Parts: sequence; structure tokens; C-alpha cells
Amino acid sequence: MRLYVTLILTLLAMAFGTGYFFLFVQGSYTATEQDIREINEIKVEFQSKVDPIAIINFNSIYYNQSLFQLLDPIYVMPQTEHQNIDYRGSEDCFKNIKSLLNRENFEKVWIWEEYRCGKRKSLPREFVLEPPYIHPSGKSYASLMFGRNVSPYNQKKWVMAHLPYFHVTELNTIKRMIGNLGGIYEILEKLDSDALRAVAKGQGTILTNDYLLARLNYPSIFSIVEYRVYLRDHLDNFLKDSPYFLHNFNKGRSCFYKDGPLCWDYNVKHLFKLANKGSIGALFLFFILSLMVLRLLLAKIKSQRIEDERRRLALQVLTHEFRTPITSMLLTMEKVNKRMGDLDEELQESFLRLSSDVFRL
Repeated sequence: MRLYVTLILTLLAMAFGTGYFFLFVQGSYTATEQDIREINEIKVEFQSKVDPIAIINFNSIYYNQSLFQLLDPIYVMPQTEHQNIDYRGSEDCFKNIKSLLNRENFEKVWIWEEYRCGKRKSLPREFVLEPPYIHPSGKSYASLMFGRNVSPYNQKKWVMAHLPYFHVTELNTIKRMIGNLGGIYEILEKLDSDALRAVAKGQGTILTNDYLLARLNYPSIFSIVEYRVYLRDHLDNFLKDSPYFLHNFNKGRSCFYKDGPLCWDYNVKHLFKLANKGSIGALFLFFILSLMVLRLLLAKIKSQRIEDERRRLALQVLTHEFRTPITSMLLTMEKVNKRMGDLDEELQESFLRLSSDVFRL
């Protein structure tokens, strides 16, 4: 049985290996100049035919360096020794305060510590609007104020008016608590950490599960970070009739044409078109032969199982039929054994040999 299973697995491995050879190895998998021109034409055509759902100028939202930190996931890393302290509540007041006060702009940290611990009744009017915008715990001050669950900071009107002062990674939680955020914040809250980090670095093109972000080119002296935002579904539908599909570049994965952080690869339909008819015919014939051999192996395994079951049943019947006379002989021997002394030595010796044979059976 193990031999048959090994043969089946070997056959399947050979089938997949042969298919991979005919589709990927046999032909060239390196982009030519013509391929690159074709890809560039597809990119231009996409921009001319597909409308972006939004154009986001991040400089208009995060207009200084401190505000831009609210876009970068690296700044939500806690910088405190006691990371288990909840700086939204009133517990653990002034704990670890010395290390907090050693930081730049510690006045804002001190004001917040007084407010959350009841030493101060209210916050300054411009508290959330002035830098720094992120508490050493990694939470934005806007998020800490909202988490206090105190009016007006817990009201949707206040949250919507101060969305630019929440860290982008906090928007998803805010959305679950107050509902849709609307506008560009509906887009930002769906971006993962890798995409946000890429935006913060000003990467040219960013591909996520939901969106394609393409940066608009401006003279470098202006340092403008502005992106066209396209739906990923629109991109996939546009590429459906082309020979390619687009995905993020991965160092451990082969890539037909690396376009910055993205990778263009042939889709399966186009790979079949590239393969010549002889290759397709040989591949088809190999799979037909593989299926025939596989069917024969499965039939042989089934036949072997049936034969094994027959042998098992035959042995079971024979065992049952043989057990009855053996039991009768044992009873008879017990009776004879009781009168063993009446027999002569020759009969006793013969009886002992017979008893030994019966017990062995």
C-alpha cells in the first residue's frame, strides 16, 4: 500500500513539475524593451481612462513636521518605561512622571497629567491644536481626550472637527465608536502600517488591498506630498484584459518587471498564449497519461483492499469452525486426565503427546 501511495505522490509531483517547466522555465521570463514600453502604455492609458476617487494633498492636512508625525506609524511606539499605564484614566497618577518630564515640551505632558488626575478642571482651549500632538505613551492627545469620555471631547461633533489631530492608526477605532468618518479619512483609516509608512516617506506608488496611490510629480523644491487615489477593484478590472497583473514586489518571489515597489507579472491566460502549440500538446498528453496511470493505481489499490477483506473474512470463518472441535477435544482430555492413573505407561505417554499438540493448536 505504501508503495502505491509513493507512486501516486511521485506522479503528481512530476505532473506539476512538468507544467511549471512548460509554462515558466521553457520560455523567457525577463522583460524586454518592448514589454516595458507596453507596460508604460498601460499605465498612461489607465490614468487617462480611470478616474481617481480622490486626490489627497497631505501637506494641506499635515502642514508642519509635527503634524506629519500623525501620519507615520513609527511615532506611535510607546516611549515610556511603564507601558501598562492607561493615560486616559485617573489611575497611576504621576507614576513615571520624572521620565516623562525629561522629554521635550514636557509642559503639555504635565498639563495632561494634572487634568487626568483631577488636579485641573479643564484643558487650555488650544491644547489639542498645538504641538507636540503625540503623548509619550504613543497615543495622540486627541485620542486621550476622546478616551476620557468627558463632554465635549466624547461627542461626534468635536471628534469630526479634530480628526487631523488623531494619529491615522487610531482612525479605525474612532470609526467603530462614532460611525463613518467621511471624506479622505474613510480612505486613510483603511491604510495599513506599511502603506502609511510609504506615504510618510513620499513613495511614488503604493498598492494596498483596497487602493492604488499614485503620487503627483512636482518640482522637488516644493516638497509637496499629493496622491491620486484609485480603487483596487478599478485597477484589477482595467488589467483584466491586459497580459499583466500587478502586485507588491517581494524579494523572495520572481518578478517579470520591477516597477519601483511594484511588480508586473504575466497572468496565467497570457502564459498559455506564450507557450507554443507543441508544448501545450506535449503537456496535455502528459497529463492524460498521468491520469490513466493514476486511475490504474487507484484501481489496483481498490482491488488489493477487496482481496485483503476476503482473506480476513475467510480466516475469521476458519477460526470459528476450528474453535468448536478444539474445545470439544479439550473437554474430552480433561475427562481422560481424571482417570490418567488407570492407563498404562505407553498410553499415558501417547496421551501427553496428544495433549501437547491440542494445547498448541
